[in-house]
Amino acid sequence: MLVYDLGTEFSVRGLPSDLLGRMLDRVIQGYDQAIRLDPKNPIGYVSRGIAFNSKGEIDRAFAEFNEAIRLDPKNAVGYVSRGAAYNSKGDRDRAIQDYDKAIELDPKNIFAYVARGDVHKSKKEYARAIRDYDQAIQLEPPTPIAVNTYVNRGSAYASVRDHERAIKDYDRAIELDPKNASAYRSRADAYNSEDDRDRAIRDYDRAIELDPKDAYTYALRGVVYMNTGDRDLAIQDFDAAIQRDAKNAHAYSARGLAYATEGDYDRAMQDLDQGVQLDPTNAMPYQNRAFAYQRKGDHDQAIQDYDKAIQLDPNNVLSYLNRGDVYASKGDHDRAIQDYDQAIELDPKSAVAYLNRGDAYESKGDYGRAIQDYDQAIQLNPMNADTHNGRGRAYFYQGNFKAAAAAFSRANELADNGYSIIWRYLARERGGDNGAAELEANAARLKREEWPYPLIELYLAARSPAEVLSLAGKPEERCEAQFYIGEWHLLRGNRAAAATHLQAAADVCPKDFLEYKAALAELRRLNL
Repeated sequence: MLVYDLGTEFSVRGLPSDLLGRMLDRVIQGYDQAIRLDPKNPIGYVSRGIAFNSKGEIDRAFAEFNEAIRLDPKNAVGYVSRGAAYNSKGDRDRAIQDYDKAIELDPKNIFAYVARGDVHKSKKEYARAIRDYDQAIQLEPPTPIAVNTYVNRGSAYASVRDHERAIKDYDRAIELDPKNASAYRSRADAYNSEDDRDRAIRDYDRAIELDPKDAYTYALRGVVYMNTGDRDLAIQDFDAAIQRDAKNAHAYSARGLAYATEGDYDRAMQDLDQGVQLDPTNAMPYQNRAFAYQRKGDHDQAIQDYDKAIQLDPNNVLSYLNRGDVYASKGDHDRAIQDYDQAIELDPKSAVAYLNRGDAYESKGDYGRAIQDYDQAIQLNPMNADTHNGRGRAYFYQGNFKAAAAAFSRANELADNGYSIIWRYLARERGGDNGAAELEANAARLKREEWPYPLIELYLAARSPAEVLSLAGKPEERCEAQFYIGEWHLLRGNRAAAATHLQAAADVCPKDFLEYKAALAELRRLNL
């Protein structure tokens, strides 16, 4: 019997397609000869079917597998192989049926469990996938299969955000095969998801060292560099990815996002459009292009792309968060809250979702609900100064100045921010305390030549309102100057002058500026 054992997971990476095709043709000729010699042996048909499947001739593969099953309906290998063909064809349900049958006939068939786990994972049925991988591992597969199984189970754990277990699986895969680039890349992904970016970069470095032709790893490392603020290194990695794979939609999309964060919208849109064109059924390019539109202030185009991203991937938390932010920027806080609700439903541990929803409730004047959301966000991430500032403002608008001052104090402990320092001062003064000495001490942590230092000097009687307005050179600075001058007048009991400046702030400030929302809250308090 002439046998070429290609195995059920046959693949050859890096071979030119014409050479691979010629190799498979020679293999098929060998099986032709074997079947002529022994036409009732199902293994020959299975093996020839695997070769046809590897060539992409799926219909011919099915004919071989069907014949093998007809000759020996109790042979699990035929069902495993046909299941792989169904999976190649995109018929995952029938693939699972064949793997079920194979396992029924041979409960110790490692390939069947691994293959069925892979199909469940592709269907996002992660719990079922993990059970199948567990079973395969318990059967003690040979090392190459074990490595892939640990990597795939780690991927399933990562998909349900159990990154600790995912990392343990990747550790085991690397222990078994220290030169497995996929395991390093996957572990890097998990570290990145845990915000352990130094470890992520080290693992991406190692993966690239092991497989320097893999464009995708360059793109992933570039994303980490971008998240750490090193956009030059990020763009270098995206360039390297595109150089290795000119059709890599992920690399174009990520590079476009990097250009957008630098304000280079022309180059950003070229790359982002290319990403969408290369992979129009992938949500990520639409999500990234939406973010670029969002940065440009083109809210309608941003929403249109977020809509498409959500249509393609309805479980993507970031798309809901960002679309909610766009609606909030448009002043449509009810629709923003709907998106934040959906983000929280998908990820109840997302502190950002609670923070953003709190901001939306604050903008609607529903300060009680805002404080509830800020409390939850702080419970999930107590180290985010923005959340403490949000809670402080909500208490401030309620007139609970003592609680506001405490919240701003915590924000100031976490970050040096001129605005937090000013709000802490305002809360103390409105609560009946003298905050000038503390304001002066806190201001020493800031750079005198930078905005908003002139606002602090206003409250320390070192500048007049007119001087502050003359120093406000940018539109956003003029918006802020009007609001804080209004607060300065309120501290002096000048309600009419305060109302004039607060109304000016409401008129000129962008709707997503906190000073815009604060001006409206103060005008409501003044019954104006």
